[in-house]
Amino acid sequence: MTLEFIPMADSHAIEVKGIDSVPLNAADSQQLRRAFNDSALLVIRDLELSNESHIEFTRAFGDLVIHPLEFLRHRDYPEIIELSTSPEEPLAADDPSGDEIVAYSGWHTDLTFDPVPSLGGFLRPIEIPPESGYTAYMDAAEIYQALPDKTKQTLRGLTVIHSLLDNSDGVAKDADIDFPYEVQAMADVIHPLVFNHPHNGRPVLFISPTFTRRIVGFSQEASDQLLGELKEFAANERFSYVHVWQPNDLVIWDNWQSIHKGYGHKKKYRRVMHRTTLKGDRNLMDYLMP
Repeated sequence: MTLEFIPMADSHAIEVKGIDSVPLNAADSQQLRRAFNDSALLVIRDLELSNESHIEFTRAFGDLVIHPLEFLRHRDYPEIIELSTSPEEPLAADDPSGDEIVAYSGWHTDLTFDPVPSLGGFLRPIEIPPESGYTAYMDAAEIYQALPDKTKQTLRGLTVIHSLLDNSDGVAKDADIDFPYEVQAMADVIHPLVFNHPHNGRPVLFISPTFTRRIVGFSQEASDQLLGELKEFAANERFSYVHVWQPNDLVIWDNWQSIHKGYGHKKKYRRVMHRTTLKGDRNLMDYLMP
């Protein structure tokens, strides 16, 4: 069956139809890799994957990343990160904490604290809550194109410090996480604020609100001002595709060109997601827009 690539209404997402088994044949693999290079977000429905086939599917695109935070790794498949939330103990029907929202994550781009950020994410649901638990995605090339021309000129040639830890006060950004020494010892990395995507040539606004710390050469105050304006501009819902998860979905995003977030869900529900991560193959500083 020939693969179909169907733009999803009012979004930058592309639905892929015609994949019904893994491993991919050579022709399908080539078409998918080409679509991945051209698009920020691919959505595949009704593709039943095991942990093994999930890993194998990702390897058709390149090498995989083992996440630096060990507690996120699947205990039997380190190539998979397992995002799992559920109450430690079953909640009573009248427990007021049951409606609290958990597992919310703000807008971010994965692993930008790495000198070579991961190229892609491959996310599928294992257990879906009956409400919410959605994931939203934005195309950062589309965001850049929508910026005023004056702002675009301001951003050209700028670089930004990214770090897993917020060391501005000498403490980890999330004090509830006991980061291992290897993570605490990670050096800050510098990426372009805008780069020309090596696969499709599109200029991309490369910010990860969770890990972006400061524009190089700016005071912290001036950096916070400009980055805050960019984050506020990007957060406009017109750029966002919200994925409502169904069983056997697989969502694939270009991590160099995408910003995403998790909406969270009520504590009384269990949610389990599995993600593989495609390794980056080049330094984005080589593609800095001068």
